[in-house]
Amino acid sequence: MVGDKEFQSLLEEWRSGDEAARNQIVALVHTEIETLASIILRKTPWERSLVTSDLVNETFIELMKTESLILNDRAHLMALSARIMRYIVIDRARKRSAAKRSGQLVTLSTVDGADGGADFEAIALDTALRRLHAIDPARAQIVEMRYFGGMRIEEIAEVLGISGSSVKRSWRVAQTWLKEAISDDLSKR
Repeated sequence: MVGDKEFQSLLEEWRSGDEAARNQIVALVHTEIETLASIILRKTPWERSLVTSDLVNETFIELMKTESLILNDRAHLMALSARIMRYIVIDRARKRSAAKRSGQLVTLSTVDGADGGADFEAIALDTALRRLHAIDPARAQIVEMRYFGGMRIEEIAEVLGISGSSVKRSWRVAQTWLKEAISDDLSKR
């Protein structure tokens, strides 16, 4: 396993255009990204047309297309990958929903299922998450990393540079806010 300083060095080389460094980073994180994709697809049972390898490939393609990619460390790369995967999955749900005019259900819970949760429409969840981002970007980012990225509290705290207890509090507040926002949106339909 490559240490943090070595990984950081590879990131800097990638930033300066070194494709060999980029390829080495991809090789180093591929299994983690695959695990992340698998977690996301398990949480989105309505997404049957996408397999883990396809989601991983689409994520790497999007990462490579990013012109001014600035990554701080491995955790930041994982958080960005989770965001990209979220957009890919939600975009597919939107396209299907537009074709069918019916919503798809997801459960707002973490990887281990410890947080439980009610079922919500995927698009309603994304809409509420975008609204949350507009008023509280930090909490929206925590939801993204925890729900879509499957990241642990400690990992999120490291990425954001805050305490684990702050992440836990923000996660609980964000869950409550999203549930209420989604319920309100659905009741207006």
